[in-house]
Amino acid sequence: MLELRGSGNHDRRDIYAMNMRGKNTKLLKHVENRRRELGMTQAQLGVRLSVEQGHISKVLRGKVPISAKMLPKIQAFLDSPLTPEQQDRELEDDILAAVRSSESFSNLMRAALKMHKNSS
Repeated sequence: MLELRGSGNHDRRDIYAMNMRGKNTKLLKHVENRRRELGMTQAQLGVRLSVEQGHISKVLRGKVPISAKMLPKIQAFLDSPLTPEQQDRELEDDILAAVRSSESFSNLMRAALKMHKNSS
């Protein structure tokens, strides 16, 4: 039995949150990363998993447990392929990240801006 110290005003969700701290964090991170990768809101994820947005928020923060009923839906969500639009968005993000980190591109942009200033 879990022994609680303090005020004694803990409900079941608080006790769950205390016991689950550090558990399921990898799974929850995967869900949150995948949701963002797909450009989904928590509300859209909730529709996909057949739960309310508020419940999704609590699950992702570790405030309520992942139910046995929700677990297979989460797995299916994590395994779902990207749509062509999502693949395009992911490719755009990768290209922008590469361009931003490219020293050659930065030098090219500086030279172009310098030429533009000199021609004005």
